[in-house]
Parts: sequence; C-alpha cells; structure tokens
Amino acid sequence: MKKIWIGIVIVIIAGVAAYAFWQPQPQHTPSPTALNAMIEETPTASPAPSEAPLASIEPSGTAMPSPTPKPTDTPQTGIKEFTVTARQFSFEPGTIRVNVGDRVKLRVTSIDVEHGLAIPEFSVNEQLPPNTERVVEFTADKAGTFTIFCSVFCGSGHGSMRGTLIVE
Repeated sequence: MKKIWIGIVIVIIAGVAAYAFWQPQPQHTPSPTALNAMIEETPTASPAPSEAPLASIEPSGTAMPSPTPKPTDTPQTGIKEFTVTARQFSFEPGTIRVNVGDRVKLRVTSIDVEHGLAIPEFSVNEQLPPNTERVVEFTADKAGTFTIFCSVFCGSGHGSMRGTLIVE
C-alpha cells in the first residue's frame, strides 16, 4: 500500500512540474485590441462581501479610488512614483499612466508568494520575494500601451497576471 501512495505522489509531482514547464511564456506585447479581447475573455471574480474595494493612499494621507492612481509627482526630481502590490494573480493598481519622458519609480511589494515584474520595452525584469519592497526605475521614453506581466511562475493563474502601462 505504501508503494502505491509513493507512486501517486510521484505522478502528481511530475504533473505539476510538466504543467509549469509547458506554460506559454510571453513572446511579444499584444496590441491594445488583443489586450481588450483577452480582458473580455478572462472571467472575473466578485470580491467577497466583507472585502471593500481597494484604494491607494498618497503620501499626504488622502485616499484615492482605484484603478488609475495619481502618481506622486516630485517636481524637483521629475520622478512619477507609484506603490504597486503584487498578489496571486494581479498587480494593484492594474493600470499606470505616465507621460513620455517621465522618470518612473515603482515601489513594488509581493504580499503572498514570489512574483516577477516585467516590462520588456523598458528593460524591466525584477524578482519580487514575498514581503520585500523592490524599487524599479526607468524612463518612459516611448509612447504606447505596454503590458506589465509576472515573470516568475507563481501558480495556476500566472499566465493571466497582467497590468498595463500607458505612456502618453
């Protein structure tokens, strides 16, 4: 009987490893039309009744509604700063807007498991260990809509862990 259980455990582990290995990896950034199609196809879960909608807090202490936060703009340094939370299987805020030429500073924290934050068009690919803030900086030197995605396998919903960077 013990050998049967060992065999079952080995089969399960092999299945999980094969699933993780064969997950499609992003090869390019989809067009805004393709992104909209993906969003329409992705089922969304309603928050539990006890959960309030998420909001972000600016340094001044005032709450602002999601989904598009206002960056902390430091005129003397020209940096747009955002606080980003990574969790299975989303980035919050899900959309970040900046202007062409802005220096962007993301303060990113994973609150559950290891994640990654990647924006290939700006050479961003940062690993995010749980409960550790990472600071990611880059210059938004090209206009467009860019996909932010998790670059570290983080579970069954990894492939749908996406956000959007809009550079106007």
